[in-house]
Amino acid sequence: RSKLNENFIIQLMGILFFVSWPRSLYENILIGQNKLSIKNIVNIISHIFRTALILGFIFLWKSEIEYYFYAMIISKVIESITLRYFAYADSPKPIEIASFQDIKIYLHQSLHFSLLSIFTLIFFQLDKLYISKYFSAEALGNYNLSLTLPHALLALITPIGLAVFTRTIYFDKNPQAQHALLQSVKMVGIISLLYCSFLVGGKSAILGLWLGSQSQLINDWIYQNAILGILFYSLTQILSNLFMLNNKYVWLNATMAVALAVYLFSLWRSQSIIDVARSWTITSATLMIGLVTGFIYYFRNPGRELLKVVFSITVIYLFGYFILYYSSDFITNQATQILIYFAFIVISAFMLFKKFIIGILKSLQSIPIFKHLHQNKSFR
Repeated sequence: RSKLNENFIIQLMGILFFVSWPRSLYENILIGQNKLSIKNIVNIISHIFRTALILGFIFLWKSEIEYYFYAMIISKVIESITLRYFAYADSPKPIEIASFQDIKIYLHQSLHFSLLSIFTLIFFQLDKLYISKYFSAEALGNYNLSLTLPHALLALITPIGLAVFTRTIYFDKNPQAQHALLQSVKMVGIISLLYCSFLVGGKSAILGLWLGSQSQLINDWIYQNAILGILFYSLTQILSNLFMLNNKYVWLNATMAVALAVYLFSLWRSQSIIDVARSWTITSATLMIGLVTGFIYYFRNPGRELLKVVFSITVIYLFGYFILYYSSDFITNQATQILIYFAFIVISAFMLFKKFIIGILKSLQSIPIFKHLHQNKSFR
């Protein structure tokens, strides 16, 4: 295999930055048009296509890391074109700009959003670029494989963030918006906690079903760091949307800049791909702390309630993790360890969010199929 051209890889990374901007723009247009279902369908199909293309490029045709970026660029361009089609499908004429003041407003907003898009792309791609430069293609493949299941959590929680997105406008003056956001954060927190706990407790069974005899390719420390990092990041996703919708770009971008500075410093000190994975986890924690701090600063009362939710989720997960990994000193049966671990996670989550969970269960009765089943049960 030919030696990787590092400058060429950096150029491909720049092209990937460039082609990712239109995608974000058209996604937000669809959100503003309340076409969330179309956007989600396009995102899901694009994700499947992108994954298939990456696997095809790397494992079937070429093994060079350049082809990973080729697959990303091609899929992003196709996704942007598709999103643009649906964004302007019902728009018979272009947007009219009334004055120079309108242009200034659009440029101001686009500048902040473009900066945020760059920061986000760096946040998710810098570790892979670093590994491709200083380690082997095999190390990058194992690293990406270890991230696959933890990062799949984003597919579960992103629709929740989109659903609550438009309801958080004028957040500081709208009690209903505050209630909607706190409820959605609780929902995301519970889903993230249960999903991450399932990946930790059921690791052997999950990887055995997924990869079979190849499950040893998953590095345990990278896997664990990815789970913790994605848990931290999941608790910030809705807050990022809130800051954007309420024009708090300065704090959002400043927090991202600080987190990325921490990221670069951690990578600079990294000696292995495990250190790289740990750097991403530290960066996610920095981002979470910064956004929660900003939320408390701008929105005092709901901020304290949010802090309780974030703190509770984090403590439950970490304490459960210690129970699972340190209970082997006095419990030799692995099945018993896992049972105790899951019991602790579920009971703790229910006790902390009892009212919220009971409220969701009661609301299910209004759904026709559940209502019909309830009526049949009452009739009997």
